[in-house]
Amino acid sequence: MGTTKNESLLTTDISRDFHVNTYVKISTIQGYYCMGKTLTFQVANNKMFFKCYGCKSKRMISIPPGLRTRLMRCHKCGQITRCLLNRRVYSRESQSGTILLRTIDGIEIPVNLHDLSALGVSFDLSGRDIAKIAVGREIYLKCSWNPMLLSQKRYIVKSIKGQRVGAEVQH
Repeated sequence: MGTTKNESLLTTDISRDFHVNTYVKISTIQGYYCMGKTLTFQVANNKMFFKCYGCKSKRMISIPPGLRTRLMRCHKCGQITRCLLNRRVYSRESQSGTILLRTIDGIEIPVNLHDLSALGVSFDLSGRDIAKIAVGREIYLKCSWNPMLLSQKRYIVKSIKGQRVGAEVQH
C-alpha cells in the first residue's frame, strides 16, 4: 500500500484506492492501517449490521450502549473503517436556509434551518433572539422558499443549547 509499519503514534502516506478510483490518506496508528473513510451505520437494539467498504463482506456486531463512534476491522480483508453509529429511529435530513419562526405572541423571527425529520426540526437562532423563546413554548414555522417543506403544524420547543433550538411536532 506504500505505507511502512511504524511504531510511532501516527504517520501518514498517500496511496491509491482502487475501489473508488481516488487518492485517499492512509494512517498508521500503532501498526494498524486505517482508511480515511468514515461511514454511518444504523444501530437497532444495540446491534449494527457492518458492511466492509473494501471487500463488501457483512457481519452483525453487538455495540455497547452510549457508544457513538468505533473503529471496525473487517474479519476478511483486515481493512479498518471508522464507523459513526446512528441510534435514531427516524432518519434526519440536513437542510439549510432561512425560515420564519412565529410565536404565540405574534413575534416573527428569521431563523436558520439546520435539519429536519418526521418528528421535528432543529434551527439556529441569533443570540439576541434566543431570549424570546423558551423550552415548552408553542411556535409556528413558515418556509417562504419551499412551502411544502414545513407543514402548517404547531411545534413545541424541546431543547435550547447555545444558539441551536430543537422543536418537536405537536400531535
